[in-house]
Amino acid sequence: MVSLLSAMALFAFVGAVSPGPVNVMATYAGAQFGWRKASIHVLGASVAYVLVVFICGVALGEMSQGIPLLVPVMRWVGSLYLLYLAVRILLTKDLGLNSNPQMAMKALFVQGSLIQLLNPKAWIFASSGVSLYVLNQVNTHSALGWFCSLSLVICFIGVGVWAVLGQSVAQWLNSPRRQRWFQLILAAMLCVSMVIIWM
Repeated sequence: MVSLLSAMALFAFVGAVSPGPVNVMATYAGAQFGWRKASIHVLGASVAYVLVVFICGVALGEMSQGIPLLVPVMRWVGSLYLLYLAVRILLTKDLGLNSNPQMAMKALFVQGSLIQLLNPKAWIFASSGVSLYVLNQVNTHSALGWFCSLSLVICFIGVGVWAVLGQSVAQWLNSPRRQRWFQLILAAMLCVSMVIIWM
């Protein structure tokens, strides 16, 4: 059991900390709002990922028949949403680093959740994890429960690292020119993550 949980934890950590659209937006939230407020965004992404894992665990057999249709739809919807986010980052005139943005906690939570739910990487990664660590266990319900629990904690830590990175970078972003470069880099990273989805 310990080896299974360790494998689950390592798998979840690699997925959570590797670069992707959710982490790019967590970095942006960290730079814009600071860690405390960005953690609500991170929590939304983490809860949404657990929902993805749970759905994959419960319905993987049925989904496998629908995946030929599901994957292209998720790719298009996810790609369009990432493109929208990239444009939104580019068009933001002021990151609001020196002010106290009044973005509601609920809006940050929903934003983090939506990015994760529309992230094809999350669905593919969760499906792989369920196939590897849940479906081949004697008690699949218990294994899925452990996998969901570990995914919640580790996703919060992994994505949270990016939000902390964003907060750290915020101190360097003390000029409009640096803020613009930061926006361009984040928008480019989102576009690259969109291209990777199609490879």
